[in-house]
Amino acid sequence: MYSFSENAASRHLQGVKFFFKYQNKRGGGKAVLPDLSTPKYSFDTALNAMELAQSKENELYSNLIHLRDVAADHKDYEVMAFLMLDF
Repeated sequence: MYSFSENAASRHLQGVKFFFKYQNKRGGGKAVLPDLSTPKYSFDTALNAMELAQSKENELYSNLIHLRDVAADHKDYEVMAFLMLDF
């Protein structure tokens, strides 16, 4: 379970860094992120933890699809290609 979580977190961090590099390459200004506090989750079972992980993955995927749709609305085909090829 620990190994899975560590690998997933590492993969997501790499994705965020990749996205920020792309944003900076395009002259995308400054990203302002809120402070992140420690999540207040506790789990009775490993299944509960995996279900939460899956719901967070689904939320991330939905947000990426929404971002792609916004790019399509603005006819920003470069961003659309970036999102479809790299994520």
